[in-house]
Amino acid sequence: MTLRVFISHNSKDDPFVSNLAEQLKEIGINSFVDHIDIRAGQAFTTAVTHALDECSKMIAVISDESCQSKYCMSEWVKFLEQTPQKEVIPFWLSGKDMIWIFQAIKYIDYRKSDPKAMKELIEVLTDDDTNNTYVNTRVCYAL
Repeated sequence: MTLRVFISHNSKDDPFVSNLAEQLKEIGINSFVDHIDIRAGQAFTTAVTHALDECSKMIAVISDESCQSKYCMSEWVKFLEQTPQKEVIPFWLSGKDMIWIFQAIKYIDYRKSDPKAMKELIEVLTDDDTNNTYVNTRVCYAL
């Protein structure tokens, strides 16, 4: 089965997320991105719920906008409730502080557009270990 990753983000981050989805596609990782995958006339909530159920990993794009979004928060909570079967990778795109819901999870800091951060994301996505070993060393417990 092909890996499919849910990319949770705020619409203000669409340009970055579109580019990220294309980069992932080039290396064989399929993603669900609402503004790309939901067709006109399709029920938004139904499509998102189906994708959340279908995907085993989520990239939570963290920005000031996503941290204020009730939709992003709902997606994050739904995925976190399903660990250890599902894995959330917080990807810090912008903003001063990490949102509280992800403070106990090791995140990838991309605020300075460091290529090492993108490499780390690819490594985490292609790692077959789904036991949520991607946790912050300050908090050593399975989510």
